[in-house]
Amino acid sequence: METRIVTGERAPEADRTLLEGLRRAERWSAEIIAGHSAQDIAEREQCSPRHILRTAHLSGLSPRIKAAIVEGRQPVDLTLDRLIRDDIPLDFRTQEARYGLDPRRPC
Repeated sequence: METRIVTGERAPEADRTLLEGLRRAERWSAEIIAGHSAQDIAEREQCSPRHILRTAHLSGLSPRIKAAIVEGRQPVDLTLDRLIRDDIPLDFRTQEARYGLDPRRPC
């Protein structure tokens, strides 16, 4: 559980936990695509296969969401825990609306 208090304008700041989660998601997704099982990855990483699959699913986030996270301009309530626990829609525009990206702001 995480609580954040935000006042005034917020300067872009990278969320290290979220960035590391994206890195793991990309790596684990690539391993699964290459034929490695979630069970094998989980044993190596000392976590559950379910966690591997839920995290790997983040590799399907919209490029705009990924860019916002890398640049540190993601909405303050967008956390790794929220993404892992959520059923992420496949449609990028639906994802962006759900996670609070401004549709008028370019990539």
